[in-house]
Amino acid sequence: MKTTPLLAASLLTVALLAGCSKSEPGAAADAAAFPQTLFVSAIDQAPVPIAQAKADAKEGDTVVLHGRIGGRKDPFTAGRAVFMLVDTVLQPCVDGCATPWDYCCDDQAEIAANAATIQVVDASGAVIRSAINGVRGIAPGAEVIVAGAVARRDDAANLTVNATQIWVKGN
Repeated sequence: MKTTPLLAASLLTVALLAGCSKSEPGAAADAAAFPQTLFVSAIDQAPVPIAQAKADAKEGDTVVLHGRIGGRKDPFTAGRAVFMLVDTVLQPCVDGCATPWDYCCDDQAEIAANAATIQVVDASGAVIRSAINGVRGIAPGAEVIVAGAVARRDDAANLTVNATQIWVKGN
């Protein structure tokens, strides 16, 4: 059977689209995957600037950080409960920017100095294998306060926090 180039291209397009529609197990946001105590209506402790936490916090220390989810166009890790948090000392870009939470108006070094990685882990310490984007108000640009423990530090430039409580402004 002879296929025309148009039919072959159509079949290839359908195959590619079908392949793209498959998602990794646990990729969709699933509120049931998260501890019931994670999302709170208030966090009583005063937050510290992310830059200060990067300088002072040690592995295992409890920290409270205030910021906005952002720092890049997609601040989430696909299929995992991980996002990037940028301190409120930086303001999102609003002048003609389609994705103001990526802080495209700021220098990358400034963003990095004021950003932390937030992850939610299970009882064994493994990152929860479910997207957190879309759960209880978690979204790019959302203002949050996070309380948690400093995870393993690879160097002073990086700060990863295992969140135990998250307050989302407006929720």
